[in-house]
Amino acid sequence: MPELDPEVFSSVEPDRLCEIAAKLTAADIPVFERALRAIDERDLAWLGFKIVLDPAVAVTNVDNEVTKKFGDKGSANGDSFIFFANDAKEIVCAHEYSGRDLMQMKDVTRGPAMHNEQFDGLIWQATPLFEAKRVWLLGA
Repeated sequence: MPELDPEVFSSVEPDRLCEIAAKLTAADIPVFERALRAIDERDLAWLGFKIVLDPAVAVTNVDNEVTKKFGDKGSANGDSFIFFANDAKEIVCAHEYSGRDLMQMKDVTRGPAMHNEQFDGLIWQATPLFEAKRVWLLGA
């Protein structure tokens, strides 16, 4: 499995990721099974992380032009978790999530750090499960 990119997670204290790991249960197994299948199939997929910094604030409403289309609730709860997402917008997650959480989980396909300004009290991060390809345009 690809390693977590330290630059992507530079704003996350290691203890936060350890907290997520410590709370993993058998319910999270499908996330990892789907991630492993994506690696085997060379799918454009990511392992994502909802990292809660302040549980009380994470569930509050942050209303802006983007978020208001996804309901009037912030995150579904104040819990951190791990999830799988791919380019086809398939999500595998063992935890309750709101419409805004789902929006953020689908947004993982845009890059390692999602639009974190759309929530207070938490951040969203992801790491690709595929190898990046570099392309050079000559004469452009």
